[in-house]
Amino acid sequence: MPALALPTFSDFIDVPVDRLIAGINRLSVEVHQRSATSSDVILGAELTATAIVAPGVPSTAIRERDEQWIELHNTSASAEVDLSGWKLSGGIDFEIPEATRIAPERLPW
Repeated sequence: MPALALPTFSDFIDVPVDRLIAGINRLSVEVHQRSATSSDVILGAELTATAIVAPGVPSTAIRERDEQWIELHNTSASAEVDLSGWKLSGGIDFEIPEATRIAPERLPW
């Protein structure tokens, strides 16, 4: 069996912004083999979007505050999470009220 050649990087391809829409976009690609009987193929694709904010937003210095917070996120697609009776301690002390629930994550796809 002959040795496989290492895959190579082809190049970046710029996609004009007018070809994208707000929301979900699809990246479609094709792979063509050199011969009909070849069994080796590799494809990697990535779509990266960059937004340029003009004229720019100045950075904000970090300020010490007395606030304490933590974010809880339900990654389930369908199950609600009941937090009744949960307590946080060790850095943040908080007792979660009864009947507190987190709805499941609703992904757009």
